[in-house]
Amino acid sequence: MAKKIKKLSKKFIALICMFALVLSYSVTMNKTDAATLTTLSDTLSDSRASETYVQHTFIFKATTLVPLSGKVVLDFPAGIDTTAIDAADMLFYSDSSNPPTTAYTLVDGAADATNTGVANTDADGGVITFTLCSTGSGTCDFAANDYVKIVIGDGASGGIDDFSNPTTGVYQIDVDTQNAASAAIDGGSIAVAVVASGVAVSATIDAYITFASNDYAVGFGSWTGGSTVKRFATSDETGDTSESAGATDPFQLTVSTNGTGGVSITAHSVNAALTSSSDSIAAMAEDSIAGGTEGYGLYFTDESSLTRDAAWDDTATGTLTTSAQVVATSAATALSGATIDGELAAAISATTEAGVYSDTLVFVATATY
Repeated sequence: MAKKIKKLSKKFIALICMFALVLSYSVTMNKTDAATLTTLSDTLSDSRASETYVQHTFIFKATTLVPLSGKVVLDFPAGIDTTAIDAADMLFYSDSSNPPTTAYTLVDGAADATNTGVANTDADGGVITFTLCSTGSGTCDFAANDYVKIVIGDGASGGIDDFSNPTTGVYQIDVDTQNAASAAIDGGSIAVAVVASGVAVSATIDAYITFASNDYAVGFGSWTGGSTVKRFATSDETGDTSESAGATDPFQLTVSTNGTGGVSITAHSVNAALTSSSDSIAAMAEDSIAGGTEGYGLYFTDESSLTRDAAWDDTATGTLTTSAQVVATSAATALSGATIDGELAAAISATTEAGVYSDTLVFVATATY
């Protein structure tokens, strides 16, 4: 009897060993059935912790064909929340190029004959499953060595939904392809790093303004032989009986600034007149100056990126004083080489005293930053 029991025990032990070997062999076969996805990556639009508008762009190369109605599964770890992500927030491409450009049509829920279905567990550490459509080679399946690109979100506020980054750390995302029966085909994992913050970069641009005249000495020349005609200043100080133009303009003001609030240019006269010892020719509106009547006035003609004040245009009614008056302004923008052309006119009467007359005009450009 003992021998019989001993023999049974040996048989029982042998059966257990055989079962264990078969079980071990079965598990090993299942693992080796799934190949490894290659060229696998996930690019984040922003790696900073807790950023709320983050786009994920996945790219991988399929080792094995994925058939019609097959699946691509993205399994996210705890910390990456898939809530609110749906088909409208995603793009899916597959073909033989890297990156692929052939778009698959996505719909929420189940796939159909021509549309790839998207299912999302909507959870922290959720799973997004793409089920390929059932007809149409090249838009409902992909071949071995084809590339797949999946874009989720747009990395911007508004519009489509994005991911929110978790806290600082390294997070593993699993990517798998499956057949129509959800059996594994290929698989792989991606590690993405979320960092504390970006690298702060600073720069300082100093405020600046340049302001100049192309000529700092202009003149009316001489009234001779009892002439009282109206004269105009020229840059060569000889004067003329007609308004100067172009290169012979008596002076041109040029201003540049990085102030975005615009520029204001003012003018005032040191004497409010042309003076010679105790004699003077008073300032007046240029539009009123006429031969035979004493008067001296400023006005402006052509400009670029500046606007003449109406009182100082070529029918000027403005009169120079010792106080600053706005003669030109610009729009609220930075300026580079904005110009305005200045003109001066004067006349005398038959009794104007002989002498050398002079005045100084002061122009001030003020920029708003």
